[in-house]
Amino acid sequence: MNRAILLEHLTLAKEHIEIGSRNIARQKRILAKLQAHGHDTLIARKMLRSFEDAQSLSLAERERIQEELRRQDR
Repeated sequence: MNRAILLEHLTLAKEHIEIGSRNIARQKRILAKLQAHGHDTLIARKMLRSFEDAQSLSLAERERIQEELRRQDR
């Protein structure tokens, strides 16, 4: 893949990671509030897990792109 496209993809991956971090933090706050008030947290925990899974994919994508860029620099 050409370098310009990889850099665009890297920028997108980094944006997804930023968004993911905010989503995870927000969901943890929601979960804590639900727990503090004795509410059912099943759906909130599932959503948190979903955000965490998506974040893992974004982190892996960022690493894959960075590795490809390093290979091109050799």
